[in-house]
Amino acid sequence: MSIEATSDKFYFGLIGSGSGWSESMLIKTGQLAKLAGVFPSKIRFYVREGLIQPSDLTAGGYCLFDEKCALDRLREIAHLQTADRLTIEEIKGKLRDVKHRLVSEEDHG
Repeated sequence: MSIEATSDKFYFGLIGSGSGWSESMLIKTGQLAKLAGVFPSKIRFYVREGLIQPSDLTAGGYCLFDEKCALDRLREIAHLQTADRLTIEEIKGKLRDVKHRLVSEEDHG
């Protein structure tokens, strides 16, 4: 599947099912940080810690994130840090548990 650049935004294939197909917008780290209201260094830290993963890389090595998925994940991390007062290590564990549960449900689904 190819990536098309339109100004500073990238569109990666189609997502959805049935008649609800829509384009998935990929954005760079700085754009994600601006939308989330955080510094780009925080996004890079989360990537290094494995809390968020880029969807793809540009030819120049820049991380590209699915806008909706990344913003949802950043909101989830912020909630776990503020409301639940979890450390980064505890958040990693919680996200790993959720992922494991989802995979198990798909296998037994």
